[in-house]
Amino acid sequence: MSKANINIYLKSERPDKSNNVPLIAQVTINGRKIRKTLCKVKKKHWNSSKQAFTTTVQPKADDRDIAVNQKIITAFKTRMEDYFSLARYEARVLSYEEVRQFVLSNETQFAQNDTWTFKQAWQEYINSKLSTPSKREAGAVLNFLLDFEKETGTELTFQNQSMHFYYLLRDYSYNVRVVEQNYFAKIVKVLKAFLNWCNDMDDKTGYTGNNQRKYKKEEKSKTIIYLTEKEQIKLYNYQFENTTYAKIRDLFMFSCNTSLRISDILSLEHTHIKNNIIYKNLIKTDVRVSIPLTDAAKEILERYKEKPIYALPHYSEQYINRQLKDIFKLIEIDEPTRIETYKGGIREEFAKPKHELVTFHTARKTFCCNCVRAKIPLHVVKKCTGHRTDSELQKYYEVEEALQIEEMSKLNFNLAL
Repeated sequence: MSKANINIYLKSERPDKSNNVPLIAQVTINGRKIRKTLCKVKKKHWNSSKQAFTTTVQPKADDRDIAVNQKIITAFKTRMEDYFSLARYEARVLSYEEVRQFVLSNETQFAQNDTWTFKQAWQEYINSKLSTPSKREAGAVLNFLLDFEKETGTELTFQNQSMHFYYLLRDYSYNVRVVEQNYFAKIVKVLKAFLNWCNDMDDKTGYTGNNQRKYKKEEKSKTIIYLTEKEQIKLYNYQFENTTYAKIRDLFMFSCNTSLRISDILSLEHTHIKNNIIYKNLIKTDVRVSIPLTDAAKEILERYKEKPIYALPHYSEQYINRQLKDIFKLIEIDEPTRIETYKGGIREEFAKPKHELVTFHTARKTFCCNCVRAKIPLHVVKKCTGHRTDSELQKYYEVEEALQIEEMSKLNFNLAL
């Protein structure tokens, strides 16, 4: 594979009348450089060492310009990374001229072809996704399908889409990769969404099939990991000597009280909060939510009110999830928890201490369980979580035994005449 890298830098020239200078993308392929102007920015907004915009408070007009330019840069980098990633996977040697044409083109990678192949269409599908998590999910499924093609010799084509293809993919997933049944359901879900998109884009794909409607997701309900009321109180009031642990605890508890995912918490700005209500478009789904703040959420925000833009501390998601397991182990939230999974279509059941099972997503599920315990109507809960249907929301909560007993006791009445 050809060696390539991408750099973004300011062009060395005098600013124009609006005090802007060109921001250049430089793609280096085997030592040869290709340059393209992406947009114009103010020098004071650009951090050259980090190749990113500065995070100091800007006037609203500048904020809008920065947001637009950031989308341009992100789209370019994502497009180039997808391009090189696919070439690496296919072990293709890219020529300088081929890369140059792709970099300088304002069109997408395959726009000059009359029709797209299955793989080309998938790259276009990835490029069409608005959010980074959606792009990442679609990219992961494409890599899985490419492995499937390579290891089974089953070519990825539109013509191959049939129940026979589906059964081969299912057998490979369960018997070769031994994935969990719910992961296979996710693969099928993304594949069906892609083929439906291709159907809408039939002028470019030539695909007008509907066999994907018969593909079954075969999803199984999973054990819901959440914190009980006592565990939340214990976590919230614990006095950590480690200040990082305390900040990560605050992020987790803020999610327990708002349902926000880690990506939404890390992007939460003071301007998203008005009259003690969070108004925000969720990053993963782009759904607009409004979330009234609980007393605990207000208290957590108050601790970080001096932060200039973002409302809460920042760490990477991977780092947070690693630290959470240590935090929960430290404060002895270790109740044995039984887990039921389906791998390769085979049911497995085992028990682990709760601290080994906790991830940041546990907080979102805890929020939903809190709402059910408090008997908040589900349509109100969905307004906070962004779930569109009751069936989507149902994967996030569990009815506790105490509440079940309380509610079922309403059926008791005197049968004596």
